[in-house]
Amino acid sequence: MEDILNYKVENESITILGFKKNKSVKSIKIPDFIDGKPVIKITEEAFRDLPMLRNIEFGDNLQYIGDYAFVNSGLKSVVIKPNIQHIGKSCFVLCHSLKNVQWMSPTTRIPDYCFSDCDNLESFDFTNIENIGKGAFANSGLKTIKLGGNIKSVETHAFYSCSSLSEVIWLCDCAVPSNCFNINRQLSSFDFQHVSQIEKMAFAETGLTNIVLGRNILHISSYAFYNCKHLSQVDWQCKSSRIYPHCFEGCTSLESFDFSSVREVGASAFSYSGLKTVALETNIKKVERAVFKGCNQLETVYWNCDADIRGNTFRKCEKLKTVEISDKVKNIETTAFNVCNKIEISFI
Repeated sequence: MEDILNYKVENESITILGFKKNKSVKSIKIPDFIDGKPVIKITEEAFRDLPMLRNIEFGDNLQYIGDYAFVNSGLKSVVIKPNIQHIGKSCFVLCHSLKNVQWMSPTTRIPDYCFSDCDNLESFDFTNIENIGKGAFANSGLKTIKLGGNIKSVETHAFYSCSSLSEVIWLCDCAVPSNCFNINRQLSSFDFQHVSQIEKMAFAETGLTNIVLGRNILHISSYAFYNCKHLSQVDWQCKSSRIYPHCFEGCTSLESFDFSSVREVGASAFSYSGLKTVALETNIKKVERAVFKGCNQLETVYWNCDADIRGNTFRKCEKLKTVEISDKVKNIETTAFNVCNKIEISFI
C-alpha cells in the first residue's frame, strides 16, 4: 500500500499524510510497517473529502488518528482497534454512508463532533465510554441510545437534532447538558429518574408528551422544554422550587400545571403555552414578567398569592374572562393585562 500512500518519517516511525494522487481508491489497509518502520499515526485531514473511500482497515501499530481525518469520506464501517489511543475531533463528521462503528479503543471519551452528521449511523455501543464530547453525535441517524452508569459526563449538543431518535435509556447520574436533545422531534418519552440537572434547551422542540420531574432533579434551566408542542402533562416534584425563564414557553398542548411545589416562576415561563386555568396559591412568592403572555386558551386565573402582578403577565390572553386576585397583592403593573378585552377582575 505504500505505493499509493503519502507519508513521512518522524522519530523512526511513519505518519500517513493521505493518498499520493489516486483519490478514487475504494478500500485500503493501513500497513503495520513501511520500510521497516511502524506506522503509528494518521495526520489531520489525511483522507478528507474522499467519497469513493468505502472501507479502511487500521494497522496493529496505529496509535493516533488526527482531527478531521475522514471528514466527508464514503466509509461504511469502522473498527477502532485497541491499539488506537487517540482519535481526533470531528474525525468522521459528514460520513453519510457510515452505518457501523466498533469502538475498542482504550480512550473512553468520544471526541467533539466525532460522528456529527453521520445520518446513517443508527446505533452505537456506549458500554466502554465514560465521556461524550460536544456535538459528538449531532445530526446523526441514531434511533436508540442507552447510557449506563459508566457514563461520567455528556457535553453540550451531544445528540442535537437526531431526527430518528425515538428512545433514550438514561441510567447515568450526570446532568443533561444544554441542547443535548434539542430538535429531536421523534423523542416522545424520557425517564428522568437518574437525572440530576437539566441544562438550557436540553429538551427544547422535542416530541415529549408526559414528563415526571422527580426529587432527584436539583436544577432545571431556562428554555429546558421550550416549544415542546406535544407536551401535555408535567409532574413537577423536583427539589428546585423555581421554574426558570421560558422553561415551558410554546408548549401549546400543556393545558394545566400544578404549582403547589413552586415558589418562584421566571419570566415567560409559560408564555404562549396551552394553559386554560391558572391557580397560584400562597406558596408562590414571586412571579416575573410575561409569565403567561400569549396564552390564547387561558380563561380563568385564581391569583391567591400575594406576589406582584408584573408587566405583560397576561398580555394577549384574549380568551381570559375570570380573574380572582387576593387583596394582599400590593402591586399590579399597568401592562399586566394588556390586550385582554373580555376580562372581569374581582378581589377576594
